Amino acid sequence: MATVRRVARLVLAVVVAMGFAGCSTPPTDTPVTSTGPEATPTPVDVSAACADPGSCLVLLGTLVDGTGAAAVPAGALVIRGDRILAAGPREELSIPVTAQVIELGDATILPGLINAHVHNAYDQHNLQLWAQEGVTTVRDLGQRLGFPCFSSRERLREDPQNAWLVAAGPLVTVPGGYPIAGNHFPSLTVTSPEDARVKIRGLVDDGADVIKITMSSGGIPSLSAAEAAAIVETAHEHGVPVSAHISTAREAQRALDAGVDDLAHLAIDPVSDELIEQMVRSGVSWVPTLEAMGGRGADNLRRFVAAGGTVALGNDGGFLPGLDIGMPLNEIRAMHGAGLTPMQIIVAATRDAARVCRLDAVLGTLQPGKIADVLVVDGDPLQNLQALADVRMVIHRGQIIRDDGAAPFAAVRELQVQAADVSLHVRLAGNPDSGCVLIAINGGPGLTSNYMWDMERLAGPDCAVLTYDQRGLGKSTLPWNPDSRTERGTEYQSPASYTLEKYAEDVEAIRQAVGAERVHLMGHSWGGIVAMEYAILYPERVASLIFFGGGPPTWKDIEIAALSFSERVERLTQSGVIAPRSEWASDGSDPTLPANFSDPAFTFAEDLLGGPPEFSQVVSNLTYANLVGMDLRGELALVQKPVLVMFGRDDPFGLPMAEATRDALVGAQVEFVVIERCGHFWHECPGQFYPRVQWFLGQVAGKEG
Repeated sequence: MATVRRVARLVLAVVVAMGFAGCSTPPTDTPVTSTGPEATPTPVDVSAACADPGSCLVLLGTLVDGTGAAAVPAGALVIRGDRILAAGPREELSIPVTAQVIELGDATILPGLINAHVHNAYDQHNLQLWAQEGVTTVRDLGQRLGFPCFSSRERLREDPQNAWLVAAGPLVTVPGGYPIAGNHFPSLTVTSPEDARVKIRGLVDDGADVIKITMSSGGIPSLSAAEAAAIVETAHEHGVPVSAHISTAREAQRALDAGVDDLAHLAIDPVSDELIEQMVRSGVSWVPTLEAMGGRGADNLRRFVAAGGTVALGNDGGFLPGLDIGMPLNEIRAMHGAGLTPMQIIVAATRDAARVCRLDAVLGTLQPGKIADVLVVDGDPLQNLQALADVRMVIHRGQIIRDDGAAPFAAVRELQVQAADVSLHVRLAGNPDSGCVLIAINGGPGLTSNYMWDMERLAGPDCAVLTYDQRGLGKSTLPWNPDSRTERGTEYQSPASYTLEKYAEDVEAIRQAVGAERVHLMGHSWGGIVAMEYAILYPERVASLIFFGGGPPTWKDIEIAALSFSERVERLTQSGVIAPRSEWASDGSDPTLPANFSDPAFTFAEDLLGGPPEFSQVVSNLTYANLVGMDLRGELALVQKPVLVMFGRDDPFGLPMAEATRDALVGAQVEFVVIERCGHFWHECPGQFYPRVQWFLGQVAGKEG
């Protein structure tokens, strides 16, 4: 999977919570480890539960629910918040008109997959690769001793862009045993049954979701029968399962005798029928990792499945080079080669993997009450497993974190607005008569761009979005040509055209043109200052304010932010990411663009075109000249509106800029959010940005109602 996506695709990763305007809090429910049985689905009155407009999301397509039941060709999955409300034939569900419905055609809707054997899952990049490919939960079966596994797990679980992490912590072995021997992998060692009990209690108290022991022998020290039994007994006393690393039939037998819950890796030598029967009778699952074993032991897996054994998908990804991180297609193909049917493989990757992870009460199947982890793929994986690689959509904990086939934006039309001294051509998407009107204000005077158009994802029957570019430059003073990325207007170069008051007057003219009593303003970067000025001049016309990546209230804050940005450009220039200034082109492109992102490789320059270079510079210079000495703090202190301030942790302009915005709005009700692994543009973090905006708008609407 490509690690960098074009912004046009990333922006489509709009979150299910966008439609959850009726929710009183952002989705926060998270999986809870469970050793109990799956909850019995309770019939739900979908119409009543989804009565609030936009409170439910409905996916329509072929439904494969993970239980092993036959696919439902005309299926429906209803999601409210982070939970599944209903699933089944669409004709049996009364889907209200208030729901957000996504028609998926021939696509297949499955539970999010679970990889029950991975390593290096504390790497956020790996977790996001898994999640983006539809593997929404992973079980890490061993990290180096001394690594802060469980605190890292808790931090990583906070971000729905990461696959949910089930953590074993360090492997448990004996001094000189595997994986200390052979791999030089620091592990937790026990020296007696009593020592084992103490150390396992410590692991459990620290937060281990599972205990991983190694039963390898082959001439190196290994756990004794008494030590292994003490480990299992202690873990089970605390409701924690035990997984055993094995590679031979003898090691498998020793693990079973100790009472473990699952075997990690296949035995590469023949396993007796008696041992297989014992596994099935004891309810011990097998996580085969065929890919890591080079296909060895496939016959043991075939016989185990034929005997009724439970298999969970796992490929050891993240440890050995070359093993899939993301969708484990090689493992899936190997399982198919060993005789498992596509349905058996899907069940192994969903329901049964959830059981192995002790999450079956909340994950693994598309059943009412369970957490909405969903994978949508184009095609039919029951006919061709390769379809699992054709990901259309991923929903994790109720949030759409990937959508490669989203419905088109709401219909867009050009709205001509006559401001005081300029005719504006504004894009309008959605329904301006809905009572919800959002004006999105472009950042960077002198920069004209298409990137704000992405905000139109918020538009629809219940809300209108208007995008305001720049006066005298770009789409706001030039009739919109959807086929052109290069046409730029070049009007009004007098200094009086570029004051904050003039920009705010433009916004007021837009509001009047659509007849909105009040408007929500979303200002990006410099656009945040325009939003502030509008709120000062027209406070009765403001429903709420949203800031991302800026809006500093004083000229001093602008200078500090500019210095922070310049320092980052210099660092990236020295490291070779940005070309030296002497090599910069004069065609209007922005060579410093990589500095805006947490990963400088992530850019969408084609959506950030400036106007004619000399004219863009004139606009920028005149605008900033009119800001010298600016200090809006006194007037902003009087603003009493709901405010959402969002800022990327890696924004090159520095967190103090956002903090200055927050602190200036002392009379407002401010929600302050810092988004990790995000820079100056929200396109890096749509999974955090869009749901927060939609939730915020819903909160404002709820208070007004």
